[in-house]
Amino acid sequence: MSVFYKDPESIDDCLKDYLFGNIPYGSWFNHVKGWMKMMGKDNFMFHTYEDLQRVNL
Repeated sequence: MSVFYKDPESIDDCLKDYLFGNIPYGSWFNHVKGWMKMMGKDNFMFHTYEDLQRVNL
């Protein structure tokens, strides 16, 4: 566990902190929003889970 993040009481508390940005790195939503700004740029490839399921390896 990080020295600057409190030890969560439960996995539910940990998830809530992560989703609402109550961690030093910010929220999951802001993380995704930052990557979504890159869509459409030549040097960025965006795949969804569903895209990966369609690939036959």
